[in-house]
Amino acid sequence: MTQQEFITEITKRLVPLYKPLAIYLYGEKDWGIAADPADVELTIIVASSPYQRRIDRAMPGYEVMRGIHLGKLIFVLTKEEFDLQKDNPESPAYYAKHEGMQIYANS
Repeated sequence: MTQQEFITEITKRLVPLYKPLAIYLYGEKDWGIAADPADVELTIIVASSPYQRRIDRAMPGYEVMRGIHLGKLIFVLTKEEFDLQKDNPESPAYYAKHEGMQIYANS
């Protein structure tokens, strides 16, 4: 699967589910490092969520990503959480903002 095919497929699956403000892609491949997207991380920014626990927010994303054979981590952050954490180097928001590729933006 090419990079663009991968991006198209994950946005096709995740956008209807989360109705996100943005989706960032980053990780081992960081789109040029590895020959295969073996491990990728997705940070999905939503306006709000009924779930407090991040794992509860991410589980539906893992379900819709079944069949894409690669290691993946999904982080779902509210816009408020993202804004608070985007400059903390220990946060997935930091990596999304500073090292990731924004693959979707709700315009």
